[in-house]
Amino acid sequence: FDLEANPDIRVIVLRGRGRHFSVGGDMAMFTEAGNAISRVIADVITNFHNALLSLRRSAATSIAVVHGACAGGALSLALACDFVVADDKAKFAAAYRKLGASADGGMTHALTRVLGQRRALELLLLSDTFTAADALQMGLVNRLVPFDNLEAEVSHMTGILRANAPASVRALKGLTYQAPTTSFDQQLSSELAAFAQCAGTADF
Repeated sequence: FDLEANPDIRVIVLRGRGRHFSVGGDMAMFTEAGNAISRVIADVITNFHNALLSLRRSAATSIAVVHGACAGGALSLALACDFVVADDKAKFAAAYRKLGASADGGMTHALTRVLGQRRALELLLLSDTFTAADALQMGLVNRLVPFDNLEAEVSHMTGILRANAPASVRALKGLTYQAPTTSFDQQLSSELAAFAQCAGTADF
């Protein structure tokens, strides 16, 4: 399913079924792969990364709705979304160090941009789990609400986000995500080009 090619999609809401958002990769599948583990991992991660790229490039705004546990690749998935709304009792974990693996799904990219290098490494190499309150304080989560209020909060947010013009959303997402690695003068040029493009749309 090509998110980038479907302009009718304005908001994407990602949520987990059952008790948790997700605890990450399927460890049983990795164990069963045996000597083919490197190939299996490469295939799984490539597909995962392609999905994340499509999510990030889409003109739709994405919201991760986190409850229960959010660990490993699921944390990467949540951080790849434009917004994260979490149950105030949710628990988070990078989890890779206990697997003897490095991170995937852009986790090192997201954590370093939000936290800086030292705090990102602390979370990746020293931390086991952290609370929803910790995640909010670190800037990894936008809003915390009690579990029973999650749907109402997401409904309120999606109502606002659906009204945004797709060209504006695409431009603002692109500008915001490039900003940390772009010089001021380059960013000004990008803003000018994006504004001019938006001005040529029917929504302007």
